[in-house]
Amino acid sequence: MNVQELREKLKSGERIVLLDVRERDELKESPKIESAVNIPMGGVSLEEEKGTFAKDIKIVTICRSGARSGMIARTLKQKGYDVENLEGGMLEWERTQ
Repeated sequence: MNVQELREKLKSGERIVLLDVRERDELKESPKIESAVNIPMGGVSLEEEKGTFAKDIKIVTICRSGARSGMIARTLKQKGYDVENLEGGMLEWERTQ
């Protein structure tokens, strides 16, 4: 999903979960999307096993550049989740503001 598509979904009020997989230290140094839930990459599998994520709500994964969140998106998709990765990550989000 590109930044423009995500902005449109957020503006329309579409029900989505923004999953920011950056480490907590990274969040101190860079902007974040206010409605995003932060679960660092290493904790996503544990949260998935605990049933934290609903399979009937779209998840958009986010990281700094889109690489790590892309890996998480692929893993969650293989487990049956409706998930997309934010292309370009927060670097692209910032660049297009």
